[in-house]
Amino acid sequence: NAETKEPLNPPRNVAIGKNAWIGSRSVLLKGAKIPNNSIVGACSLVTKSFDEENVVIAGQPAKIIKHNITWDKRAYGTYRREFETVEENI
Repeated sequence: NAETKEPLNPPRNVAIGKNAWIGSRSVLLKGAKIPNNSIVGACSLVTKSFDEENVVIAGQPAKIIKHNITWDKRAYGTYRREFETVEENI
């Protein structure tokens, strides 16, 4: 504001939780919060704060598109070998 010298659009923090995966070309605007163990889809526009953990967030503007997800940081080959061993024992 030119008269009061107060900002009309004050800054806000962006928070990214632990084990969060942000897809390429995603944009997180001020005030955005990505919860723990969550995924933001590629090319998403995150305009607000999300609190529910273990979700997939995607879109423009982003919204929760899947609940109760989990993902593993191990190399895919290691995970696949373990999965194949479990299938063989069934």
